[in-house]
Amino acid sequence: MNLKKYLIEKSKTHLIFDFDETLIYLQLPWYRWEERIKKELISMDKSIYQEYKKRKITLSELMNKYVEKFGVKSRDLFIKNAKSFENANLEGILLYKDGRGFQR
Repeated sequence: MNLKKYLIEKSKTHLIFDFDETLIYLQLPWYRWEERIKKELISMDKSIYQEYKKRKITLSELMNKYVEKFGVKSRDLFIKNAKSFENANLEGILLYKDGRGFQR
């Protein structure tokens, strides 16, 4: 399949080129990522959080919506949470040498 056809069929919006072969997959219990910040997210905007929990939006979309609406406050909350969550819960790292693991 050529790239143009693939992008049309899969409705892709971004391309990632891994020229230095450093893409990795962090093995983390992603279902627990928001435990420490759940109350704060709900207090900022409960409807965005509910969309995520009902699987109407992805984690990335949730973060984007909060940052669009609340700016630096929510961005800093996500960064702080990511650092503590990843440090406390990292189960392993997988290196994708051929990049096929990222095709979705």
